[in-house]
Amino acid sequence: MRFADALRDGKLVSRARFEELTKAHAKTWFGGNYGYGIQVEETYGRKVIGHGGGFPGVSGTVPWCPTRPYTALVLGNQDDPPSGELA
Repeated sequence: MRFADALRDGKLVSRARFEELTKAHAKTWFGGNYGYGIQVEETYGRKVIGHGGGFPGVSGTVPWCPTRPYTALVLGNQDDPPSGELA
């Protein structure tokens, strides 16, 4: 959560660099968009970014809206993809 907050607040990278990181540059294997290491989607007309993944027995994702003060942490005790997609 603190990582997402620090990115959003410009404490880890500049705002210009953050915009470049979160701009869609490629397609994901499940048809979504991908920036530089960050999933980039649009949900209900708002940009939602984050990253998810898993390993046998665990999965998680951290989606957040960069223009809003909300971050969601989704953790699961099952394999991907239950939390592997943002939208």
